[in-house]
Amino acid sequence: MARPRAPKPPKPPKPWERETPGRYRSSDGRFAIDQGGAGRWFVIDEGQHDDLGLARTLGPFDTLDMAKASADEQRATPPRESPLRTRLAVAASRPKLKAITGGRADGSHPSERAAAEPAPPPLQPKPTWLDRLPAADQRRARAWIGALEGLGIAKAEQIVRRDLEGGVPAVATVVLARALARAALAPPEGQELARIAARLERAGARDEDVRAYAALVAEDVLERALAVLSARERDPDAPSRLPGWRLVEGDTEGAVGRRLILSADEVLGAGD
Repeated sequence: MARPRAPKPPKPPKPWERETPGRYRSSDGRFAIDQGGAGRWFVIDEGQHDDLGLARTLGPFDTLDMAKASADEQRATPPRESPLRTRLAVAASRPKLKAITGGRADGSHPSERAAAEPAPPPLQPKPTWLDRLPAADQRRARAWIGALEGLGIAKAEQIVRRDLEGGVPAVATVVLARALARAALAPPEGQELARIAARLERAGARDEDVRAYAALVAEDVLERALAVLSARERDPDAPSRLPGWRLVEGDTEGAVGRRLILSADEVLGAGD
């Protein structure tokens, strides 16, 4: 009688999770990594603050791996106290001035001055990032946000904002990632694939094993293909006099724009 299989131990949590295209979050929530202009990366440390009391930003780094390594080094270093915290503590320790009388310097009572002074104007709503854009960019931003939401893409507004304010082709990247996920990671079809799957099943492979193996092969091929198509511009084995390539975004008229650098993780995330 076959022994029952022992349950597999749970997989350890990933040290980094992809939040949106070009943004990663550490498993402990302390660090975020953002891709800025020209494909460079910045580390945002929520555990430390600068002179303004904002999360400390490190970088830029040329690669995502370099940014992750910097975050790991920062985690091993005790957090430095924000200079703003010291200044606030000094200000809080100073004695507060107390009013000696209920009157003003001009001899009037506060109630008399309040009746004579006009009421302050009502507070206006704070302008959003969309309000700060030129009119043409506002129309384009709202059209992009609506189109992305129509495709079911999460955080459409954040993606469009990164594109227009950050100077990176975030919209084209997420749309291309979605298209590649649908084309390259779809379940295999065709008579020949069905015959191969049937032979594997007759040899003892379970249906879920066959599908898992096919998915792994597709992901591996996709990752290697993207490394050539997106991250490179030439074939290192080809003579330099031969032309290379460059993956760039295009508009509805086919005009070329900013360079696209797409990773397999972004494509796999779009296929979830």
